[in-house]
Amino acid sequence: METERFETFANHISGIYWDIQKLKAKWNEKLGLKSVHIFWVYLLRKHPEGLSSAELSRHSQSNRSLVSREIRELIDMGHVAYRQDQENQRHGKKLVLTPSGWEISDFIRNTSMEIQNTVNEGIPMEDLIVFYRTLATLQQRFDMLAQE
Repeated sequence: METERFETFANHISGIYWDIQKLKAKWNEKLGLKSVHIFWVYLLRKHPEGLSSAELSRHSQSNRSLVSREIRELIDMGHVAYRQDQENQRHGKKLVLTPSGWEISDFIRNTSMEIQNTVNEGIPMEDLIVFYRTLATLQQRFDMLAQE
């Protein structure tokens, strides 16, 4: 029997998205950062060797001009810097976290893990593995449809 589930799916995804936005807003206020900054700090934590602005844009699926405009704020706050061994390089310089950036990334990681553990509570690991694999497949397929 075929069942129409798209509206239910869309409502659940939308609800989760908005709840995540509310949680991010709390982080933003506490850390004095914008949502996009939080994700960039997270990405730079995952890439301690550094990422160029172009790589940061690609990994975060952010517009390159947005990265160019907004990364300056993180640099000015002292949370991000260009790698010192590339100071004389003109293009493709890698951005890295500073010690204060690492502190913020620790807070983001710890808070993310608390949230993840709370929302995953009582769900068997096997179910979570299947859920995330399925969610990734659905995202790829929606992305393909949106690109057509």
